[in-house]
Amino acid sequence: MPDITKGDVDQWRKWRSKFLNFVNYSTPGMKQILTEIQEKKLDADASFPEDFAKNKDAAEGIGCTKYQDEKAQVYIALKDLTENEALRVVEGVADEDGYRAWFELNRYFEPGLRTRQGQVLVHLNELMKKSSSSIEETSHWAQSCCHGEKV
Repeated sequence: MPDITKGDVDQWRKWRSKFLNFVNYSTPGMKQILTEIQEKKLDADASFPEDFAKNKDAAEGIGCTKYQDEKAQVYIALKDLTENEALRVVEGVADEDGYRAWFELNRYFEPGLRTRQGQVLVHLNELMKKSSSSIEETSHWAQSCCHGEKV
């Protein structure tokens, strides 16, 4: 398992992709649900809907408890497959709600738009301070900056 606690967004994204594939294999359709949840974190002020599982079950029909049952399974999988900082995020979620834990992991490890904008501005500022000896070197620095790498 990759160490997603080092603040490396690429490591987090690789781990997230593998986890989504794993849960979708064991529970077809789960990837779509978790992707829907991770999209909710785009707004920095977004909060997770309190009754996400109940609302999904209600949409399926009277007496459906599929989503409420699955949220516990997602929680167990996340708890078993995370460690260190990520495990603390998962364990900090009340009622063993795997959907909320997934939301919180995404919010914690995926940089928000403002963070990414700030990183690009810092990199651009660093780029402007450097002098290059060739067009190729300047091109390399510009490409590195666009990919969020330090120059």
